[in-house]
Amino acid sequence: MKKSLLGVLVIGLLIAADEKKDDKKADAKDPLKGTWTMVSMEKGGQPAPEAQYKGHTLTFDGEKVTYKAKDDTKMGTCKIDAAQKPAQLDIIPADGPEAGKAMKMIYQIDGDSLKIAGGDGPGAERPKGFDDKGIMLITLKREKK
Repeated sequence: MKKSLLGVLVIGLLIAADEKKDDKKADAKDPLKGTWTMVSMEKGGQPAPEAQYKGHTLTFDGEKVTYKAKDDTKMGTCKIDAAQKPAQLDIIPADGPEAGKAMKMIYQIDGDSLKIAGGDGPGAERPKGFDDKGIMLITLKREKK
């Protein structure tokens, strides 16, 4: 009886360990997947008032991105190129005056922290680094599941 219980326990642990590996593989393919909450924002090197970003989220799911700010929700698509240094992120709004126009950004993930830097809307050049002058820099934290 003890041997069969031990066998079931070992099999259960092996299955759980295998599922964790699969989760890590999925994260490697889609590192942005999930919901991220904005924790800070800078414009041109100056901190933005907390009211401009507090409670705002970005949710990435494959090529879909959703931006939520209080009572406003905007949808779009995104493309990432993690092979570039720094990694590149394009967000293309689905509606509104900027619909279909790519916002060219860079991003960096450090654990559950995400930094995104970009110019002033679609048409702006992609920053070369996070310390470029005149860019918007947003820091987000990954929401726990």
